[in-house]
Amino acid sequence: MSSAAVPESRVTILVLSWFGEAEYRGHLRGVSERLLRYGLREGVDYAFEFHQTRSQGEVDRVVAARRGCSCIVYSTNTSPAEFMFQSASALPHVFATYSDPLADGWIESFRRPGGRATGVVEMPLAHEKRLDLLLRLVPKAKRIALVLESSDNGDLPREAARRFVRERPGISVVEVWITKGDSIDTLAGKLRAARVQAAYVPLGGELAEMADEVFAAMAHERLPAAADRRADGVRGAIVALEVDRSPNLDWIASQLAMILRGASPADIPVLSPRRLILMVNLDVSRALGLDVPRSLLRQADAIVSDGKY
Repeated sequence: MSSAAVPESRVTILVLSWFGEAEYRGHLRGVSERLLRYGLREGVDYAFEFHQTRSQGEVDRVVAARRGCSCIVYSTNTSPAEFMFQSASALPHVFATYSDPLADGWIESFRRPGGRATGVVEMPLAHEKRLDLLLRLVPKAKRIALVLESSDNGDLPREAARRFVRERPGISVVEVWITKGDSIDTLAGKLRAARVQAAYVPLGGELAEMADEVFAAMAHERLPAAADRRADGVRGAIVALEVDRSPNLDWIASQLAMILRGASPADIPVLSPRRLILMVNLDVSRALGLDVPRSLLRQADAIVSDGKY
């Protein structure tokens, strides 16, 4: 890439996020460090401008206020990305999403997006894979709880659950809505009322800090749970399947760098992690009296046994 292609004026990278700025300081620092490898300096060639955006109106106001500026949009979550695609803005856009941008009509293909946006997709089918793992461990389960937090609409895991049960007659997924601050007894009561034999617990975002209470409630109700983070495989999930996000920062920085150098997002491939990290907790399986198939143990990247892994 030629440095001559860098725009003469400093470019503003509008960072649109569902969560607050404090949660993304480290992330943006990582992006900045990687952009420096391309010879792009924060404060000289570009500057970040952070906006927490949780509605279409908020995104529309942000991009309207910057009309005519030299800007790139970086949406760090699925909802802000979707709002950007619904907006009338023609600003180049790099997105990070859990959804399927091809199925949603955001792009023409992963190799050549064809529009004003490119980005990174964090394996939209991972939810179904976790539910499938749970059934391998609890084959007699007919009702599975999908644990969701009340301040988040949980669209992606809910859509995944609907796809999952359509292909498995006799299996149902029951939504269990919990609230930040719920006690262990309250959580246990909600799980008990759902009359489920297992649970899927995608504890992302603001709900992550409730993980200890959630898994304590699972243990109280003797419910095997699948999770989406390795840390929750230690806390009490019987199985955790985490997307390996280690390449994401490099990919996002490279996409932003190409656009800063003058490339069109239409020609920059959309990328997606392919590696999943599997953790199995044998301590939980023993406590619940469940056998873990040897085939699953052979696939595991980490196994918790006697409190160690």
